[in-house]
Amino acid sequence: MALAPAAGLWERLSRWQQDQVQAAAKTELGRLAGLLQQPETAPRLLAGRLTDRLAETGGEALVSTRYGWLIRRGLVQRQACSDRRCDDGIRLDTGGECENCHNVIHLRRARRAKIAAEVDRELPGLSDHERRRILEDRLREQAALEAENLARRREQAAAEQARRDAARAAAQERAERERAAAAAAEAARQALPCQVCGRDQAAGLCELCDHRRQTETLISEAGLIAATWSADLTDPASVAAVTAAVRTAIGQSIVTAWQEVLQITDVAALEADPEAAEDAYAFAAFQTAQQSVQEHHDHALTMLGRTEEAEAEARRAYKPSRTAPGSSTTRTAQTSSRRRRRRPPTRPGSAPRSTCSRRGWSSYASGRRHAPGGLRPRCGRTGCRNSPPGPLTARQPGRWSREHKAARR
Repeated sequence: MALAPAAGLWERLSRWQQDQVQAAAKTELGRLAGLLQQPETAPRLLAGRLTDRLAETGGEALVSTRYGWLIRRGLVQRQACSDRRCDDGIRLDTGGECENCHNVIHLRRARRAKIAAEVDRELPGLSDHERRRILEDRLREQAALEAENLARRREQAAAEQARRDAARAAAQERAERERAAAAAAEAARQALPCQVCGRDQAAGLCELCDHRRQTETLISEAGLIAATWSADLTDPASVAAVTAAVRTAIGQSIVTAWQEVLQITDVAALEADPEAAEDAYAFAAFQTAQQSVQEHHDHALTMLGRTEEAEAEARRAYKPSRTAPGSSTTRTAQTSSRRRRRRPPTRPGSAPRSTCSRRGWSSYASGRRHAPGGLRPRCGRTGCRNSPPGPLTARQPGRWSREHKAARR
């Protein structure tokens, strides 16, 4: 499909030339697929490029060297600017005009105008022919300098890319060597026999011996933890007695756990494979020892927290916190003090009592009951409207005064 517009040229190529053109077309299609958002459109774009180039040439009849034209002109992308997606001023991904090419044209026009102004300033009075010739010479010199700079930058970029590729390849090779060395070391380690029982392919320590070793370590740890609170740490005999008792207790727990394992497993299968039975017993003992260490640890923390030293330390730590600024105790004391200062004075004992009812004012307001002496209550909780005069002060709403409480008695 990509070479369909040049089918006439393709037919007149030799077999070797066709192979070379086909390889060049595949390379260009791969490069286009990497530039486009839709790689499947690469063959259509390459076919359109061949069509445009044949139209520029004037058709297949005007192509003198078919192989050279396809390799050097028909299949080659012609970048009018530095954008990799530009092809003769057309964007390959969008199909529109290349904006970078417009910028390049603008810069070139500005450079031509600048050089022309320099020529007019340095060589005034020249004829149009001489001015045009000198201007063209300077433009060619400027273009040659730019081409030289571009070639140098491309060489530097190619050298930098080659350096990065070489570093990446060296890193990959080093990583491969390290992985191979690690795999060989691991294989050699796995081939080592067990140092305890001599079992082959045990990586230096088989699972059975590893469980036994860890179980012994856990039992010793549990004994020392129990000795921290139940033995005299200055007396080695006391510590030894506690550790022996803990070892005996854990041994009994291991026997009990193994009996439970035998109840839920096939005993005949274990008897047929003694190594599997030993592994299972060692694993059960290891799990039991782990659980026992955790239980002794928790129990030791509880017992040590009840000692006189721990309680004294807690009291010393708690006492400053109660008196510290901002603590809950200090805030409660301050709140109580403020309430006592805000409490209003009560009526003197010589003043007449209020005539309010014990039940409040709701019964009088409903008409079911009248106040003594024909007085009507204003508010059963704060006093009566017609109460005898006296040095009354405001009371907290919603609270019974001492006169109310005395009336209720």
